[in-house]
Amino acid sequence: MRMENFIQSIDYDLWIVTTHGPFVPMTTVGEHQVPTSMDKLTTEDKKKLSLNAKALNVLFCALGQDEFARVSSCKSAKEAWKLLEATHEGDKDTKATKIALGTSEYENFKMKAGESVQGMNKRFNLIVKNLSKLNKVYPTSEINTKIIFSLPREWHSLVVNLLPKCADVETSTIWSSLYSHELLLKKMKEEEQVLIIKKTMALNIDDHPESEGESDEELAMFKRYKKFMKWNKGESSKTFPSKKERNNRLSGHAELLS
Repeated sequence: MRMENFIQSIDYDLWIVTTHGPFVPMTTVGEHQVPTSMDKLTTEDKKKLSLNAKALNVLFCALGQDEFARVSSCKSAKEAWKLLEATHEGDKDTKATKIALGTSEYENFKMKAGESVQGMNKRFNLIVKNLSKLNKVYPTSEINTKIIFSLPREWHSLVVNLLPKCADVETSTIWSSLYSHELLLKKMKEEEQVLIIKKTMALNIDDHPESEGESDEELAMFKRYKKFMKWNKGESSKTFPSKKERNNRLSGHAELLS
């Protein structure tokens, strides 16, 4: 796919020569068409003939040493391209098997539990890309529908909203909607967690009302004790004593008051 785009970006005529073969100028002799002799080639003929050499040179320069050695004896860009296709994609039977496996993977594609939209996007695009290399291409509307029906049940509201739009929007729009909905679901889950924590805290308080009251009463008594000690000794403690120390002091205070 990258090589295809690379050749087309240089000159689309080079890609035509690579896939359909080199231009052969013909001359009519009587009732037959024969290749034009070298000395009778026009300027336009020579220009078209040079396309094959240019396309072949592009392939040679783009290939690594091992790949170049495989196609270096080819006389046309088409011949070299077919040899590369056979090497990397296999023969017709191998290609058919790859298409069948890729199609099955495409048809059974589903979003995994806990998978992010980004992860789903990468997996799906890889399947579509591999099938495209084998000339198995799906229309945009079908790809959009497949993506939507690959979503889990919790995405049902988005499915209902996007389904009527599948035939009219680009696939990038579908993915953008999925990313937005993912953020919304994440926010809703975070809010649910906060609500659960608040409910748990409220239940804990309801389960121990007396202990909370006792703690408040104990703290109030200790504050009164500190005021008494400040008045009695002219200074207050700078450190907050432990619960055991507070109990001992409160007991002593109670004896003084009795």
